[in-house]
Amino acid sequence: MKSSSRWLLVSGTAIGILIIAATVLALTMTGEKSGTLLAADTPGGTVQRFFLALKAEDYAQANSYLTAETQITMSLGDLDWSYYGYQEKPNWQVTLGKSTVTANEATMDVVIDNFRINTPFDNPIKSHTITFHLKQQENLWKIYTPNDLWQIFGYY
Repeated sequence: MKSSSRWLLVSGTAIGILIIAATVLALTMTGEKSGTLLAADTPGGTVQRFFLALKAEDYAQANSYLTAETQITMSLGDLDWSYYGYQEKPNWQVTLGKSTVTANEATMDVVIDNFRINTPFDNPIKSHTITFHLKQQENLWKIYTPNDLWQIFGYY
């Protein structure tokens, strides 16, 4: 076998293995993790339920966890992936981090892992941390920032 043919065979095999490995990784890591549902009257519970509603495509419910001001800047249509022209909704996973509460305001760090397969040599997992800011209104915690879905999921 010529060396160029051998090189082509080895390269093609390596790329094929990488594609299969990336696909398996993305499919196995995006499964639902069973976890404890946090109390609804906590900042963590509000953020958790916001993401659960997005995952379930219940945009009206997700919208209910936002302050009235944030609902103006991030409408129901903004929460729907198809609004942005996606054929399929992106795969993502959320890990709740540290929460800090002071009087009627709170912050919560959230790590968001986006799973996307672009090319064989790209890392299929893009992670970033974002801080959610919440206000307590009528004994309920409401998210007031971030106020843009692109900001939340790191499409910048």
